[in-house]
Amino acid sequence: MLYDGTKDLLKNIVEWLEGSDESDWEGRTAFAVQCISDMRLMAQPLRRNDKPVSFAEEMPVESPVAGKLSKAIPHAKAMLRSMRSRNRAAALQSGKATLAAM
Repeated sequence: MLYDGTKDLLKNIVEWLEGSDESDWEGRTAFAVQCISDMRLMAQPLRRNDKPVSFAEEMPVESPVAGKLSKAIPHAKAMLRSMRSRNRAAALQSGKATLAAM
């Protein structure tokens, strides 16, 4: 659910960037920061809970979306940088690239 919610929020940011509303840069930038934070969290290896093993034996398992996120995160960071400088065109381009990678 976190993945879908993050992707939906990114879509919302991209839709806003496609428009011309200049009134909510700070709010949309805060959403972008949250998306990147969530993406980093989801890209972390997962702990298996299906087998009772000691902590030393527990091996992390790669998240099923880790590959997509590792490609999307650099684009999301570029979008955030562009949003902070209020460069709508560059932010939109990076936002679309983020969604395509996801």
